[in-house]
Amino acid sequence: MNYTIATNWNGLNDWQLAKVASLLFGGYSDKRIKHGLVYILFTGKKSLWKYFKIRYLIARVPFNELYRYTEFLNTSIGRTDFPKYLKLGFIKLYGPSSRMSNLTIDQFSIADVFYYRWCRTRDSKELNRLVSILYSPKGQEFSREDLGHSIYVKLMPKDKKLAVVLAYMGSRKLLTDSFTYVFKNSKESGGSSYNSFDKIVFNMARSDNQPFGHLYTTKEANVYDFMNILNDELADQQEFKRNNG
Repeated sequence: MNYTIATNWNGLNDWQLAKVASLLFGGYSDKRIKHGLVYILFTGKKSLWKYFKIRYLIARVPFNELYRYTEFLNTSIGRTDFPKYLKLGFIKLYGPSSRMSNLTIDQFSIADVFYYRWCRTRDSKELNRLVSILYSPKGQEFSREDLGHSIYVKLMPKDKKLAVVLAYMGSRKLLTDSFTYVFKNSKESGGSSYNSFDKIVFNMARSDNQPFGHLYTTKEANVYDFMNILNDELADQQEFKRNNG
């Protein structure tokens, strides 16, 4: 029999990602997680034939040999591709581009608050809020005042929403790795305190140079463009402090 498996986070299909998310955030024992990762990786998708193939494989190959193929899942979360859409009946909500590259700084700012709260509490309400910020009906621009679709998010399967969290975590890590001055004191799983980007957005809009214009246009700035400017400004400030005691 032939087995084709993912070799990196973005190689996982949506079914696998949801199952991995449910496993990692489910409070299971290390043993349960190890066996679950092997099953998910080698099954690929839910079907009777796939189930037969994984049983056939496990019966003939030592577990430790199979488990080593899950190594990429046991290091830092590297998922940056979001599920294209979440579905509830005939309702579809569409998510961000890979790496959150199409988010505005305003959208990222509020999403990051709910992500932080979810990290601290694991509250399903915060999870629903995070997903509602990131996903919206097709063609709808993000607005904090237009989140009526959140009523559908509440009813969607939890594992699908947890898959969104994994993609958010991986995409956020790219930001923290790329913009080290911005995220100098950031903690992936949430620290004892958190400062929203809202104040930073406000201060940049009030600055003398106003790189993105007034407050409303600054809020609409692409998250990567905003981070580039902010990171450079913070780097310059730190260099000035070093040179001037």
